[in-house]
Amino acid sequence: MAAEERHVIAERVAAAVDDRRRRDHLRAQRAQLAEVIASRTQEDAAARAALAAEQRDVVALESFSFTRVWSGLRGDTDERLGRERAEAQQAEYVAAAAAEKLQRTLAEDQRLQTELAGLGDVDAEYAHALAAQEAWHASRGDSVAQELVDNARRRGDLNAERREVAEAIHAAVDASRVLNDAQERLRSAGGWSTYDTFFGGGFIADMVKHSKIDHASRGFADVDRALDRLSTELRDLKLPSVRGVDVGELLGTFDVLFDNIFSDWMVRGRIQEAQERSGAVYRALHSLIDTLTAQLDAVTAELLTLEERREHLLAQN
Repeated sequence: MAAEERHVIAERVAAAVDDRRRRDHLRAQRAQLAEVIASRTQEDAAARAALAAEQRDVVALESFSFTRVWSGLRGDTDERLGRERAEAQQAEYVAAAAAEKLQRTLAEDQRLQTELAGLGDVDAEYAHALAAQEAWHASRGDSVAQELVDNARRRGDLNAERREVAEAIHAAVDASRVLNDAQERLRSAGGWSTYDTFFGGGFIADMVKHSKIDHASRGFADVDRALDRLSTELRDLKLPSVRGVDVGELLGTFDVLFDNIFSDWMVRGRIQEAQERSGAVYRALHSLIDTLTAQLDAVTAELLTLEERREHLLAQN
């Protein structure tokens, strides 16, 4: 009966230590996210302002205005209108991306708030658990009881670390999977770009190429979301983030106004640059997974050692 009571107390302390550490990490995450939210709020406002300015330029050329009259006199109305529309489309893409990033960050902050609330009053529970340990130790007055207390505290720390490392590995593996899918899309776009550049693909090939590029762009937007989540997990472990592929603007706008050998080469060059960037991120992710796996193995081994020692103490007393 005494051993069973000691086991219950030790487990209660381990759980309390785990909850306190989780609470501290969640608070740290929210503090860091507050800075990200402030930055992305500014980016969103700037992008919306830029979009509004570009849309005004398009309206000015489309409507009867001094700008349109002057362009008409110069004979370049259609060319300027095409250019302004392309610039407005690019600004719209940037604004949508900025808004999506901001909403994603706000959603992550809400998730952290919800998890924090679910932990309850962890300080009070920790205090109660320690009081139970102290009462047990006072009643026994031996060194074994104190070692169990230390053992429980260390296991609480290690269990929290193991969970955080496992979450980071899961996020890294998920990011790698999403990145691999985006790379496949990009390779397909690259194949069509090569065909369009060197073999005179024509209008149909050009349309397919742009469709493939759009498909790849959406894939890399998914990669950025996965890397954002991974960064959150890595902050728990005080590890640096894996930088994103950042190909949104690179793949955002191509030969919208012109279709010639020069624009085809530009498209092909940008796709190659995006492939190089994504390859670097892929290698960084797999190096990170190897590092985290080694850390998880070390933590698991120490936990097994502590559990064996705990069982030995309880069996002997």
